[in-house]
Amino acid sequence: MATNGASLMRALFAGTVGVALGMLAVRGLAVPFAGLLVSIGSVLLVGLVGGILYLHVVNDVALPTAGSD
Repeated sequence: MATNGASLMRALFAGTVGVALGMLAVRGLAVPFAGLLVSIGSVLLVGLVGGILYLHVVNDVALPTAGSD
């Protein structure tokens, strides 16, 4: 589980960064339904962070560090 958990943890972190950057782009550009998209992004961020915390606390998967491949 450690190897699969670590790769899942990296994927969750990448998803968190991607959603956060997408939310910033939506707020910065004149996108229709920007408020709705930011709300959906907020829900996704909560889910991703919840998954990261679950893996770290319950399954004891280490948090990724830079250059830890």
